[in-house]
Amino acid sequence: CKKIFVDSQRNSLKHNNLLRPQNQSTLALYEAPTEGSWAYQVTRAFMQADIPLYKIHQQSIKELFTSMNKPLPSVSKCRSAVELICQNILKDIKEKIHNKKVFLVIDESDINSQKYVNSLIGDISTPSLCFLIDCRPIDSTPNANIIVQIADDNLRKMDISRNNLLLLISDAVRYMTKTGETIKSLYPNTFYISYLTHL
Repeated sequence: CKKIFVDSQRNSLKHNNLLRPQNQSTLALYEAPTEGSWAYQVTRAFMQADIPLYKIHQQSIKELFTSMNKPLPSVSKCRSAVELICQNILKDIKEKIHNKKVFLVIDESDINSQKYVNSLIGDISTPSLCFLIDCRPIDSTPNANIIVQIADDNLRKMDISRNNLLLLISDAVRYMTKTGETIKSLYPNTFYISYLTHL
């Protein structure tokens, strides 16, 4: 008996009218930002200037862009461009260190009780220039296994050959020194230095 009521509801004119697509012209179809799109350009500029994306809502910024006939994209559209921008930045870093002898700096930090493992990489011939390639949240207390896994993941992601990692730098906590010993077995030319990360 209940099936009859459900079927009659499904076959009703009101139900079928609700299923029909409404006027498509009033709906803005979502398209992910592409490289070179306006949302991509705005997001990259805000990120490079270290301006949080929510500032797009500031009236003075909106008015400035509108006066130039360039209305700003929505914050959500800009946020969807962040991943693509990050991928492109990592691609640029990868090209800069391609086939170079490199160093890796790895350290753990704590922000609002959330632990992160941060990885920086650089060309050994220009040690004053290094790049942040990973800031990974971890759910447990850091240990040597976690740090080795993260270091190895990052080195593989950057296509660093096993012979091209020359220097690993970290602080001197016990799990980091164990990490240094393990990394040396995976990357044979690595020299491990502790105590220097906080300089």
